[in-house]
Amino acid sequence: MYFNILISQIHHHHHLFFQIFFFKYCCIHSLFHFSTNRFIFLFFFYSHVHLFFQFPSFTYV
Repeated sequence: MYFNILISQIHHHHHLFFQIFFFKYCCIHSLFHFSTNRFIFLFFFYSHVHLFFQFPSFTYV
């Protein structure tokens, strides 16, 4: 069920999916260099949280 919902969200929110995917990549990368990229990590984390709470407003494509 969750997979179908995820596919539906990808289909309707390509840009949001790309931003989340990019965030995950930066998150994994930052974990290996957290001491040097702490600001970048926090920035992407804040952006991801902001997008998460603003997700219901993304009703347009």
